[in-house]
Amino acid sequence: MRFAKAIQIVRKRAPLYFSAKLLLSLLFLVSAASITVSTTQLQAEHGRAIAFSNNLVAADRGVSRNTSGTADAGTSCGPSGNVTFTTGTIQQANIGLIVNDFVYTIQVNTTALTPTNSCFTVTLRMIASGNTNTYVLHLATSGTVVADQAVNCIFDIGSALPSSPYSFSVAVQ
Repeated sequence: MRFAKAIQIVRKRAPLYFSAKLLLSLLFLVSAASITVSTTQLQAEHGRAIAFSNNLVAADRGVSRNTSGTADAGTSCGPSGNVTFTTGTIQQANIGLIVNDFVYTIQVNTTALTPTNSCFTVTLRMIASGNTNTYVLHLATSGTVVADQAVNCIFDIGSALPSSPYSFSVAVQ
């Protein structure tokens, strides 16, 4: 009778014993296994600098996708090649915009001290993987300059963003 009772107790507790033994075995195997840690170095850095003179101010508008092709405007400092600051409307200067390419936009504004009847050059330099790409647009003022006249300068930088690391600078002179 005692033997039968002992077997009955073991049958009731067998799943518990089995589970505990399995858990301890897995714990032992995991602690005995070697764990290898590997590192992956990622680079996603860029730098920028905006320099402006001649009493103009500039504001970075960032990188986006171009949604439409637009005729060139701001190709030279001649009367038909530049984009002139006007009051009340933000003008646009660009060269070679292609639909779905990435574009970098910078807004250039006049101040009360911006010279009249002058031509200005906006230069974007992008340096990536040892290559330098230079983009140039031309802006002009008329005989009357009012503060906060604006031109959005839009540069087509290609169908893909430059690989990291890259840097860019904008000079407005």
